[in-house]
Amino acid sequence: MNRNDSFDVNLTGPTGLGLICTRRPRRGRSGPGLVFGLTALVLGAIACTQSPVAPPRQPELPEDLDAEIAASLGARFEAAASSPMSPELRAELAMAYHAHQYLEAACPSYRQAIALGGPSHAEAAPWSYRLAHCLRELPAPPGVAVAQLEGVVRLDPAYGPARVTLAEWLAQDGELDKALAVLDDAAAAESDPAPVRFARWRILLESGKAADMAEAAEEAYAGSNDPRIGALLGRAYRQLDDPRAGGLQHLSRVQAGAAPDPWRDAIQDFEVGFKADMDRARRWTQSGEPDRAVELLEPRLESRPDDATVITSLASAHVAARRLGDAQQILSDAIGRGIEHFAIHLNLGRVYQLGGALEPALEQTQRAIDLNPTLAGAWTQKGRQLFLARRFDEASDALDKATELDPADVEAALLLGKSRFQLGRYGAAVEELERLLATFGRHGEASLIVALAHEKTGDLDRARDAVRKGLLAPGMPGALVQALRQLETRLAVEVPSDRP
Repeated sequence: MNRNDSFDVNLTGPTGLGLICTRRPRRGRSGPGLVFGLTALVLGAIACTQSPVAPPRQPELPEDLDAEIAASLGARFEAAASSPMSPELRAELAMAYHAHQYLEAACPSYRQAIALGGPSHAEAAPWSYRLAHCLRELPAPPGVAVAQLEGVVRLDPAYGPARVTLAEWLAQDGELDKALAVLDDAAAAESDPAPVRFARWRILLESGKAADMAEAAEEAYAGSNDPRIGALLGRAYRQLDDPRAGGLQHLSRVQAGAAPDPWRDAIQDFEVGFKADMDRARRWTQSGEPDRAVELLEPRLESRPDDATVITSLASAHVAARRLGDAQQILSDAIGRGIEHFAIHLNLGRVYQLGGALEPALEQTQRAIDLNPTLAGAWTQKGRQLFLARRFDEASDALDKATELDPADVEAALLLGKSRFQLGRYGAAVEELERLLATFGRHGEASLIVALAHEKTGDLDRARDAVRKGLLAPGMPGALVQALRQLETRLAVEVPSDRP
């Protein structure tokens, strides 16, 4: 450092939060100016040895903000402020702001983390990726988020979800040709082409190119019966008013091939508060980690002993971990404390059913129906329990109600057809199951019952046709395939009773 230099310290950068220190040679110093020059030198040196990034930013929080969220954000802010040179703490602060939608504080915090860590930091690309999402959600001026994401792709071309997201944003902004070109590059670079292929199909659908999407997906679906492809193909057919849409209706709730995005999903780990905990517990329970959900929910139950959401979530986690006794105890204790909520009774009914205690199961399910008589799932559960108890006439009545309330309930329709078959009402069974097949497409068990019903009435040609269709259904367990094959063999040698 030259003692004759002076320093300019300027705010700069896209957010106006960067500090740039520049040296400028001083000339012709004399007299009192010497003291001033030395003072400026010292102050400038101090400024330039400190972080070239502004201190962390704290947004104004609403007074009624959940106390847990406020405490978490406050603690992360204090940590970042006390270690202003730490890119990791600044990034964690950004993710906490992002998780709770304080985007105007999150975006600058991401920028600061990136500046502190530099382009060689191991997390530079993930932080830049989250910044792009933050800008997109803010929203930033047109093109800013896309430009940020293009930079991420250049920084780490191996992270596939960045390319897929870039293509989706370009398509949303009307740049379909550019979007498809990005996916072409991604397909060439990816070892697993499936996420790119699904992204292409989704983009074509959302861009009004349903015919192009259907043409591309039909062959893939015929070769795999992948329900995710079927779900997208069904959407395309509906856009085209193609009657084949009805055959794929049963897949309408299938998540259509969205690729995992760990960099984006990591933001969820920074969510705190009651709702965040409930969402996290549900994800863990559904993804095969029920013990993590139990560990999270037990303290919640202590602080909210009468909250039906906590009670049923904790019970469901124990059920997923095959601890029916613990689940039963939690639900029974809640009812014993006078908590009357349909979900508690419905869950307890399911627990009893899983344990083989059908009478108490029916009592609890009926209580749930009394509290919420329009809940289709409760009627389906009652029908299932009555079917298991071999009370087929009552089961048929309950399942009639379930399908009336929710015509899209596949399980209710299947159980209704099976109940009618058990009652010897073969025509009614076929009628219900053919409705299911016409609406929801291939279904192995429904086709088996239809075939058996036709066999009972001597209509062997229709029985054989139902077996052929059943064997084309995707994802069947081995036992069902075996049952269809056995029926196929039997029907091959049978002749109608009116033939000599």
